[in-house]
Amino acid sequence: MKSAKIKYVSENDLKEFYRIYKDYTNGKMSLASLKRRYREFPNLFLGAYLKNKLIGIVFGLPSRNNKKEIILHSIAVLVQYWRKGIGSELLKRFFKECKKRGFTEISVGAGEGVERFYLKNGFKIRYLRVELDYKHESLFKKKFKESISKKVKRRTYVIFYLRVKDFDNKLRNKIKNEFGTQEIIFILERKL
Repeated sequence: MKSAKIKYVSENDLKEFYRIYKDYTNGKMSLASLKRRYREFPNLFLGAYLKNKLIGIVFGLPSRNNKKEIILHSIAVLVQYWRKGIGSELLKRFFKECKKRGFTEISVGAGEGVERFYLKNGFKIRYLRVELDYKHESLFKKKFKESISKKVKRRTYVIFYLRVKDFDNKLRNKIKNEFGTQEIIFILERKL
């Protein structure tokens, strides 16, 4: 297969970009919101094109807490092009664009099954992010108090960030089974 061309996404391609984003990620952003973010940070929206057809996307947004950090929002490749290196090529170009703009670090929350892709592309695991109902909060704190880095309260649930050094699927599954978590994902980081 001929290699895909990685380039900035044009505004004309945003509807197709959005379709891939919605079909292949758990993205909750509306098209209007995506367009707003695109207009603000167009150089952080990249696409993989094959014969002028958009087959993969990546985009990120600056962190609100750290002006040197980018949050990798989404990366996706059409299923028929998986395992051909296109996702890794998108990331390489994304890293280059971020570095060019003075960012020094990239963070991403990895859903189940994609952690190894990020590890292969130079990311390191930093936290396990666990969303729980408040009814489990005290037991969870007691069980994991040595590992808790941060706690964030929301209206109907609480989020814990556990310090972890390695990908530990057994720990994730144990927490999932024991506490019936709403969401549990690894937070990974990469220096540029």
